[in-house]
Amino acid sequence: MTIKALNPTTGEIIKEYEEMTPEEVKGAFYPPTVLTNVRKGMPAYEEELFGPVAAIIPVKDEDEAIRVANDSRFGLGAAVFVK
Repeated sequence: MTIKALNPTTGEIIKEYEEMTPEEVKGAFYPPTVLTNVRKGMPAYEEELFGPVAAIIPVKDEDEAIRVANDSRFGLGAAVFVK
């Protein structure tokens, strides 16, 4: 997979991440990350995540998915994706 560094204003591709050296990365940079099998009690479930991070929380049905999506003390946005 290739991660692309984008200009936040124009959306133009600046450089592909796999080509970037540590010296070329300016400022704070965290590559897009997908966390799988996140469960209640894990920091990724309980805390706010900042940056390009997706926490995948498996559930058994739609009712549990809605309960998990609303289970936040921060009141932030959450989403339920179903097939």
